[in-house]
Amino acid sequence: MNPGALRPGRPGEGTDLPYVGLRAFRREERAKFFGRARESHEVSDLWQANRLTILYGPSGVGKTSLIQAGVLPLLDPNKTDILPIGRVSHGSAFPSAALSRHNPHVFALLSSWSPEETPTRLASLTLHEFLRRRPSRQDPYGDPVLTLAAIDQAEELFGGLPHRGPYREWFIGQLAQALDNDPNLRLLISIREDYLAAILPHEPELAGPGRGRFPLGALDTAAAVR
Repeated sequence: MNPGALRPGRPGEGTDLPYVGLRAFRREERAKFFGRARESHEVSDLWQANRLTILYGPSGVGKTSLIQAGVLPLLDPNKTDILPIGRVSHGSAFPSAALSRHNPHVFALLSSWSPEETPTRLASLTLHEFLRRRPSRQDPYGDPVLTLAAIDQAEELFGGLPHRGPYREWFIGQLAQALDNDPNLRLLISIREDYLAAILPHEPELAGPGRGRFPLGALDTAAAVR
């Protein structure tokens, strides 16, 4: 085999090379994403069936790729309303107008869900308020569809300085309120394995009676060959 055949494509080169480089697979690259069919279907089923699903595994094992290129393409758009994959850490400055009602984690998640909106507008909303104002969706039979929300790299909630702790508790409280107020909302949290113990104390508040967990390990030999 030509070693160059496995290098990621450069601008202007063909796009049919299988290796995308040292980054996560994107949804549009699902045709290049191999070896995770079983995991993709299981996480898709858990996400739709449970109020809270926790996906966990070592750093770099491919959790983001699994969600983007494995799970999302399996979801039926006629039966689900899928929010953009969210993050809880934001690179830009946190608007001072938000300090009275908000915190950085809420602002970061809302910015992920609605990147076209102005920071000032997002800073005026809680998670529940943002979700409540979204147009309701129905399936072809007129029944409400599931709203699917995913938070990737949730370990960002638990790192950093100790003074961020109250913001984290406030954020998790808002998540729980949003889940309580919408029986059709389903939350998928992806987190590094070494931070799993940090989120488990919050699992009962977030999950209620419906919860699922999925450990993502390294590819086995057959999956790696594929």
